[in-house]
Amino acid sequence: MPALGLRNRDIGTSASSTLFLAPWQRLDAYDRSFRAPIASPIVLTDKRLTSLIVFASLVAITASVGAQFEPGAWYEQLTKPAWNPPDWVFAPVWTALYIAVAAAGWLTWRRSQRLELALLVWMLQLVANGLWSWLFFGLHEPAIAFIDVVVLFGLIVWFIALAQRHSAAASWLFAPYALWVVFVAALNAAIWQAN
Repeated sequence: MPALGLRNRDIGTSASSTLFLAPWQRLDAYDRSFRAPIASPIVLTDKRLTSLIVFASLVAITASVGAQFEPGAWYEQLTKPAWNPPDWVFAPVWTALYIAVAAAGWLTWRRSQRLELALLVWMLQLVANGLWSWLFFGLHEPAIAFIDVVVLFGLIVWFIALAQRHSAAASWLFAPYALWVVFVAALNAAIWQAN
């Protein structure tokens, strides 16, 4: 709704003109590359749906590769810290995080529409993510897995910084992922040191 009789096209993006905009329009005014109000729903056209399926599939492949390497008897006999969560916690947490990872990659693609450095880093973090389970549970190498999880964390932080240019939402979707990976790294290091 126009403020003070001004039409939307009469309102520029200067700091003073944003006083007359709704909060989501003010945010939009500062993000000049965004073409629709933040509060508007995302319409899934055939092209957008296809790209969303591609990103969801890439994450699902990574998750399924990791799921092939289960903790098993080797993991059960390891000395673990007292703050090690029960095994049932990991599946729901990773499921939620993988959904966020897919959405973040898709949002970045949706805004850039080309393979940019942010998306390359997004793909690299998927590789590092999938490798961790193989290194830790498959090869029983907590030391090498720790190096991998540190690299994974670096890639996550790098993606957050790069994605910010395309989609603030994509960056925020990676924040819980970064926090969880810090926890996983600490747990990995504690298990490595105790065994």
